[in-house]
Amino acid sequence: MIDNKEIEKNEEILSTYEDKIVSPTKGSIGVLFYTGLYLLMLLLLVGGIVLLNVDMIGLGVSLVTISSLVITALLCVMYFTFMILKPNENEVLIKFGKYVGTVNKEGFYVKNLFTTVFNPARTMEINKMTGMPIYSCSKYIGVKQNTLDNQKQKVNDLRGNPIEIGVIVIWKVVDSAKAAFNVENYIEFVSVQADA
Repeated sequence: MIDNKEIEKNEEILSTYEDKIVSPTKGSIGVLFYTGLYLLMLLLLVGGIVLLNVDMIGLGVSLVTISSLVITALLCVMYFTFMILKPNENEVLIKFGKYVGTVNKEGFYVKNLFTTVFNPARTMEINKMTGMPIYSCSKYIGVKQNTLDNQKQKVNDLRGNPIEIGVIVIWKVVDSAKAAFNVENYIEFVSVQADA
């Protein structure tokens, strides 16, 4: 049997996740940095090719190999570090499973290579061919107002008489970290709570 103290402790742990607003580096600074590195590696690549033509094969091969590998690595790093946030979107960042912070301002940014975006909410569509659910996940947590229309449902009142009830709920995410970490899927959570 679960002790009340254990339940209170778990609730206290859950409530520790609150938005910690972080400001990543502006994307323009990242573009300048990566462009500078990219141009330097291109110079080394051209220098290696020139050295191959003047019979300095060992050094030329080394420069060509190293610069080619670094250029490839730079392109991969650039793909994973740039992010664009539109208005009314938040990005919850985690690094190696630990919550780092929330980015809540629209714009073009560069983030740490090892941070990933976390959003547990998934939207479900039904495949028309197979009838199986298809889950797709957005990287961002929208903070726009949403409307939830739980259609009419038949329930019984205290005397057992059937009645129909329905609800329309207007809601929005106020704290992205709580939405991401305190419930399994915040969209389904709102729907189930509205039914209750």
